[in-house]
Amino acid sequence: AVLILGTTIETFPLIMGLELLLAVLFVLVGGQITVLLTDFAQSMFSLIAFLIILLFLMWSFSWDDIIVGLQTRPAGQSMLHPFEAGGVQDFNISYYLIGVFMLVYTTRAWQGSSAYNASARSAHEARMAGILGNWRAIAQSMAILMMPLVIYAIMHNPVFAEMAGAINHQLDGFEEPALRTQMTVPIGLTYILPVGMTGLFAAVMMAAAISTDNTYLHSWSSIFIQDIVLPFKKEPLSTQQHILWLRIALIGVAIFAWCFSMLFPLKDYIYMFFDITGAIFLGGAGSVIIGG
Repeated sequence: AVLILGTTIETFPLIMGLELLLAVLFVLVGGQITVLLTDFAQSMFSLIAFLIILLFLMWSFSWDDIIVGLQTRPAGQSMLHPFEAGGVQDFNISYYLIGVFMLVYTTRAWQGSSAYNASARSAHEARMAGILGNWRAIAQSMAILMMPLVIYAIMHNPVFAEMAGAINHQLDGFEEPALRTQMTVPIGLTYILPVGMTGLFAAVMMAAAISTDNTYLHSWSSIFIQDIVLPFKKEPLSTQQHILWLRIALIGVAIFAWCFSMLFPLKDYIYMFFDITGAIFLGGAGSVIIGG
């Protein structure tokens, strides 16, 4: 997103600071209602945008060319056949089996959506919201899956040798191997998406970043105050004090997020990072929900 928005790695701290500031303002000004409405607007916009990008990729690139690019993998490291992926160290059949288990085990457990689950007027509305929300997830997941598949095919199918050379030339500017790997798809997208669609994708990334951050800022600050701080208070807070403490915690979470992002070097795949860090919370939350 940083690359597509025309910025550089050096300006990332400023860009992230501005984006977090916008997310903080959304929550401070409107609270949970604002978070719900802005997330809904973002989800509808993202659904349409991802569908447009997905259809463009499917129209622009032959599926046969994509398959040829994917078939260049060594024996036992297939990206197509799950039972011929025993040589894959990270995203192998075990990874996906664990994912299927976690999908069931962590249902209704993720803190980012806990306030949404609790905001419905009835159990039926909560269930229907979960079902309708999956439509956005399907389009988003398909587009996010299709983009790296196309880039991988471009990098490994001789038909796209000229474009692959241009992408590799730009990637040579990154000395860190992990960063080079992470930037392959973003740089590749700048070569295959036309100008208007590049802007559309950048807008989706910004909307998704703000929507995700204001949701998580609200959720984690509320969890911190409600479940960690208040149990130690002998006397209940007044309404004004309660709101003030929540707002201070919200700003504190934003500051922590910015500092953590500046200090923590991401050396692993992003999805691995998601799963490892998510398990810290979900490992206990899943058992509590099932036990309850």
